[in-house]
Amino acid sequence: MRVMNVYCRKKWIFIFFFNLLDFLKDTKKKFNKKSTLCPFFWKIQKKKFLSYLILIIFL
Repeated sequence: MRVMNVYCRKKWIFIFFFNLLDFLKDTKKKFNKKSTLCPFFWKIQKKKFLSYLILIIFL
């Protein structure tokens, strides 16, 4: 049971990690397209990013 628990945890970290990479790629694309919305957009993205980090840390 304990081994499964560790495995699940690692699996979730990988999923979050890949989500994070996708999310960063998206931000780059959007950042290049919409220069006027940048500050606002980055604020939103930072919040998302922080929530991902918090989730990873607490898992």
